[in-house]
Amino acid sequence: MLPGVRTAPLGAREVPGTPYSVRVLQEGYSLPEDEDGSFLADCSITLIRGGPVTALVDTGGPWGRQRLLAELEAAGTPPESVTHVLCTHGHSDHVGNLNLFPKAWVLTTALTQGLERVPDQLGYLVICDGAVLASAGDLENDERTATVLAGLVATACGLRLPRGHQPPFRRLSVVFGDHSLLVTASAQKLFVVKRQNRAQEPATA
Repeated sequence: MLPGVRTAPLGAREVPGTPYSVRVLQEGYSLPEDEDGSFLADCSITLIRGGPVTALVDTGGPWGRQRLLAELEAAGTPPESVTHVLCTHGHSDHVGNLNLFPKAWVLTTALTQGLERVPDQLGYLVICDGAVLASAGDLENDERTATVLAGLVATACGLRLPRGHQPPFRRLSVVFGDHSLLVTASAQKLFVVKRQNRAQEPATA
């Protein structure tokens, strides 16, 4: 075992250490709810404390707000004492209680690449290997749209142009009456924005 590494038996909720200890406030779960394929799920929530940093890894969904507050109280760690919150990704069951920690530094990966700043955007998805890594707005947790768009991109990548080389996939637009889905690929990820279509200006002579 590496120097300074401490282990605990499987099932233990706390691993003591110096200066920091790790306490599991909630174990993640995913349970079937109905025959239609829906399920109940929430993420693991972990508290790291002992030194100058008191960090929370993920915050769980907003439906678990009171449970999280009770767990923090039982651990002797009020929300205002949390200095850092690490969000592993942007699903609601991971960031749903961020508002409990307004004074904490929020750390996350730069998954969205500025999608939230696209003009007229109604929502976005970040997809990798068919899984939704981040989402918001009208596309939050929209696994069905992610699956359909990943299939469209796979089809587009398989197209061959006559008398030419195979160009890399760059972008795909799916246009509806009042909005469009704009898809780009970068670093083995698909970035999808749902964008409001602007009314065309009438032609003038």
